[in-house]
Amino acid sequence: MSLANTNIHQRGEIPEITKLPNNRIRVVRRFQKFTREDVDNANLGSLMGDFGDLDTTGEQITNQGYTDCRLISVEVDTRFNQQANADNAVLVKTYETLTSSFVQIVDDTVEYTENGLKKVTRVYRAVSGTTSSNTVGTTAISGSEPTIILASSEIEDNDAFAQLTEVYLETGVLSVDKTSMSNGVYRISTQFAHTEGSVVGPIISRRIENSSGYKTITVDSMQDGSGNSIVDGGTNLVHQYKTFEAFQYTGVIEINTTTGSTSGGNRYVSVTEKIIRPPAQAKVLATTYVFFQTASDITQADYKYDTSDGLWSPNNWASASVSFSASGFSGINISKGFRGYRTDSSSTSGTRTQNVLAFPFAEYDNKTIISSATSIDYSVDIEKGPPDPINNKYTLNASITPAFDDVNGTTYYKKTIVVTDTIPDQVATATLPYD
Repeated sequence: MSLANTNIHQRGEIPEITKLPNNRIRVVRRFQKFTREDVDNANLGSLMGDFGDLDTTGEQITNQGYTDCRLISVEVDTRFNQQANADNAVLVKTYETLTSSFVQIVDDTVEYTENGLKKVTRVYRAVSGTTSSNTVGTTAISGSEPTIILASSEIEDNDAFAQLTEVYLETGVLSVDKTSMSNGVYRISTQFAHTEGSVVGPIISRRIENSSGYKTITVDSMQDGSGNSIVDGGTNLVHQYKTFEAFQYTGVIEINTTTGSTSGGNRYVSVTEKIIRPPAQAKVLATTYVFFQTASDITQADYKYDTSDGLWSPNNWASASVSFSASGFSGINISKGFRGYRTDSSSTSGTRTQNVLAFPFAEYDNKTIISSATSIDYSVDIEKGPPDPINNKYTLNASITPAFDDVNGTTYYKKTIVVTDTIPDQVATATLPYD
């Protein structure tokens, strides 16, 4: 078989033939026995051929043309012939089966991403100019479970053939990032391949990136440290921690009403004030609880959280209203408030009468108010003020503030409740309550 010149012949009568995947073949024809003078401007084109040309060379011998085999490469292999003391030139022309439809030329390349998603790469060839109808973001590998979607598609056309490279990626979670937002709250950023999956917690942002039709979706949600939604069940305790908080101990005052008779037989009533313990401010152990919720209000139950006895915010103090009256005297009324104090004293009332020639008298804080009266009526009305806080637990503060909005516009609120430990007794000055 000659090629473009009767001096150039194919080495052997049968070319090299390789069977390729998917019913394709490769035909390699080698031509030799030609010199530099055998190649000129007139036969250069027919000698080399054009990329994509059908293999018609073999048709000079019956049944040696190979259907759909097209020229993909041409090279000249020059080797030194020691016997002839000259170079031998060998022209190598390679043909491969190429059709107008893309045919896969190698088996799938299967890899896995860092997050375990399957990645499949496929390589196809067809005649130059062939286009693909597969669509990024839509075309899937048939029968794959879970779904594996076309993520990228690229065609390289070099005139000899068109080579299509497709990369398929399994849908699912590409990555998860966890960022602490303080107070036991974490922002979870989950990136999905093509199809958004479910997440735990309210979604505060969603970002969609589209690369030629293939989407990656990044969803940010809010969780607690255990991976639960920060509004699990509508309200969720996400964090708690110990602190020392300022606490106002109430002072203690006694308002004593005593009655009796002097050695001379004078009956009397005496009202006195006695400070047992002054008010004091101290640091007490407390626990701060942090919640997130969809409701915007503070409820009565919040003041009783963690067996609290209620909100410690006294708005009244011990007070006394004392009145004396007697015939011949103007009524006397004494009212006093004792800010910062409470009392265990009780209200009382009565009458002191004349004893033969001894007349009754009345005192307030060791000062005589009424004397030489035949009869004295008295009344002592006492407001006790706040309860004794010692050995009880109290809520020091309950507050609520807007925290964030989700992608649907729903507002979520952060609620903080501060509850004391059991209030310790006030101790002698020689020791401290938390020694």
